[in-house]
Amino acid sequence: MLSPSPRWSPSTKRLVITASLIFIALFIYRFRDVIQPVVLALLLAYILNPIVNFLTRATRMSRTLAVALVYLALIAVIVLTPVVLLPRLIDQVGALARNLPQYITDLSAVLSQPVQIGPYQVDLGGQLSTLGSQLGGVVQQAMTQTLSILSGIANFITLLIFILVISFYLLKDAPSLLRSIEQVATPEYRHDLRRLISETGRTWNAFLRGQLILSLTVGSIVAVATTILGVPNSLLLGILAALGEFIPFFGPGLAAIPGILLAYFQGSTWLTPQPFNNLTFAFIVLIMYVLNQQVENNILVPRIIGQSLNLHPVVVLIGAIMGASLAGILGILLAAPTLATLRLLGRYIYYKLLDQDPFPEEAGPPEPVPEALPATAGAHSDRGGAGVPLTAPEATDEPHSATSVQPTIEN
Repeated sequence: MLSPSPRWSPSTKRLVITASLIFIALFIYRFRDVIQPVVLALLLAYILNPIVNFLTRATRMSRTLAVALVYLALIAVIVLTPVVLLPRLIDQVGALARNLPQYITDLSAVLSQPVQIGPYQVDLGGQLSTLGSQLGGVVQQAMTQTLSILSGIANFITLLIFILVISFYLLKDAPSLLRSIEQVATPEYRHDLRRLISETGRTWNAFLRGQLILSLTVGSIVAVATTILGVPNSLLLGILAALGEFIPFFGPGLAAIPGILLAYFQGSTWLTPQPFNNLTFAFIVLIMYVLNQQVENNILVPRIIGQSLNLHPVVVLIGAIMGASLAGILGILLAAPTLATLRLLGRYIYYKLLDQDPFPEEAGPPEPVPEALPATAGAHSDRGGAGVPLTAPEATDEPHSATSVQPTIEN
């Protein structure tokens, strides 16, 4: 008969845990360039998972077939969207790039006049002229770098294929992967693990799907509003507004700047002759962006995203700065849900360290305490307890014994 495997001592366990953490940190650092595509694949699989679940429940088809259909539809959207929108988008971007040096020159001319701030006068003419010439040279140089642009497109297509393949297998095997993760925990901790996964999923659901719906809604509103007002390049402005929704705090404001500048330098495309000058038209476009932001903050965000993250704006801002230093644009986009997840894990660890229930909302109401007799027994028991209250005994025909009843305490 084989002898059982010897148990590890506490010092061995600590050594193994420390070595494992060091190995994981080195592994992440060594392959840090691969982490972002893998994270994007995880996010894509997570966003598409509800659609696959709906298809499997509604049609009784296999999960593999449902995933294949969803990805065929996704690839069709990826292919057809550039075919429909790319020609117009290229025209608008090209026109903007051709006119950008003139815009910079006009802006420098407007701002070259001394600025009067109270009793002080600030002359920025020299600095703005230098800045305008430098930016104009940068734009002209960027337009001539066709080879670099083509290389970037090839890298993007390769990255997109990698993300689609990884996310396909993640989505297809999602149930078995979740079961494997649950098996890592011991039986007594599996409920906690399921609850943590559920709470984390609720947070990421609210952010990812909500943010995607919010960005599409805001981008559509801006595109339609700028088209009605006659602002040039309305499609490009709508795309910028949609992308700006993913950047905390500063994104919507940054996305509004190109629209206001275009309104000032080019005016309206159909309000001719204009009943007002370009400065007034730019002010009207500014009001449109402000109203759009108010509708978003007071109507769209509470209904679409809600209060699931419940993070202070300063915390989100600091997290976005830290995320930018760690992972660039992706770190900025995912700062808020990552902080919410870390807060959830930190709260769980904090309650466990204090020997408290980490999910107090699941605990039922406390059981009612039975009414105690005036006298208590066991006040000076050999266990040193504080005495156990006794309920009144039921009446019987037999005479009561004079001996006191000692309560029994089950271990």
